[in-house]
Amino acid sequence: MIATYDEDKGLYTLDVPGTPRWKEFVGGLAWANPSGQGSFSWHWYVVIGQQEDDAYMAIIEGKGNLTVIDAELTPLKDNLLIRRIYTDFSRYEDVRALKSGDGLVEYRSKGRDALGRKLYIHTPETWPTFRSRETTATLLPVPDHIRLDVVAGLDRMGKLATDGRFSIHADCVELDRARRLPLREAITHPLLQAVVWVLGILEKKRAREGKEEQLKEVYKNLAKGKRTGSRKWYHLGVRDVPGRVGHGDY
Repeated sequence: MIATYDEDKGLYTLDVPGTPRWKEFVGGLAWANPSGQGSFSWHWYVVIGQQEDDAYMAIIEGKGNLTVIDAELTPLKDNLLIRRIYTDFSRYEDVRALKSGDGLVEYRSKGRDALGRKLYIHTPETWPTFRSRETTATLLPVPDHIRLDVVAGLDRMGKLATDGRFSIHADCVELDRARRLPLREAITHPLLQAVVWVLGILEKKRAREGKEEQLKEVYKNLAKGKRTGSRKWYHLGVRDVPGRVGHGDY
């Protein structure tokens, strides 16, 4: 799958017929369970796409050691134009090892030439999926309130699925299997952790943007009433204005 970004519409399209338009593709990476066996003993990553209608789909999953993860995430970053990958920063050594690679979060240089231009360690031909030196991802920490409450995250994932707002691509075989595990096992599966982290972050972002749009609409209406000299003011108490102190959400 190759993504193309439409700057005018602010949306991504994939080179797969019949697929929707997307707001973004976000990665999640969870570390292996130290005491786990089988699929629990690998690092797992997932790529989740947020569609134009704010429905989510897990489209790609993968597992392996750090070398494999780096080798697989780098071309995915290029193909899907992934800008953000969330992970657990308490595993500092693993995060540092992943950042030290070449091509995922930055293209490493070995100095500059006489004209001040960077001399890169590897040529673009090193990566068959290479797009540009600016096409890089950022590793970001999962907020603690999301990272530490996997149970709430699993509940959120289930509700989104029930509401028709979360689906799993047929290629994500392990995720489809893992979501059926008993809760005591599900909460320790790295792939499920990666999924609920990304969903939690995207849903928080969507809710925040929704409140901002509400505020814009309120202020636009107030300004419109003032410009027209209308005596019919919007008699809003503090608790009626979203995002202000005293609102029911706070």
